[in-house]
Amino acid sequence: MPPFLAAFFPAPHRRTESHIQKCYTRSMSAAHDIQPLTYFRRQSADVVKRLKATRRPMVLTINGKPELVVQDTASYQRLLDIAAHADPREGIRQGLDDISQGRTRPAREVFDALRAEYDIPR
Repeated sequence: MPPFLAAFFPAPHRRTESHIQKCYTRSMSAAHDIQPLTYFRRQSADVVKRLKATRRPMVLTINGKPELVVQDTASYQRLLDIAAHADPREGIRQGLDDISQGRTRPAREVFDALRAEYDIPR
C-alpha cells in the first residue's frame, strides 16, 4: 500500500466501511468540498477552476445526502494509477482496455523509436 494511503488505513482489520467514511470525511473540508448540486449547476465554471487548482474532489449533495463526486481529470487519472498499483487486477483491466481501444503500439515500434531518438545502435 502506498505510504500516503497507510495514514488513512493504518491496519487491514480496521478497513470497515465506517472507518473508511470517517477517514474520507476527515480529509474533506465541509465548507468547500461538500456542496449542493444546485451550487454546482449555478457556479460550474468556478467549480471547475477550483477543482483544477486544488486537485481535490467535490461531493455534491441532493436533499442533503451525498450523491455524486466530481473531480478534475488529472486527479482522476492519478486515482486510477493508484488503484492499478494497489491491485494488479486493476492494472491488467486498464491494459486490456487500452488494447481494445487501440491505444497500444507494437514493442518493436516503440524500441525502434527510442533507438532513433537517443541514437542507440542496434
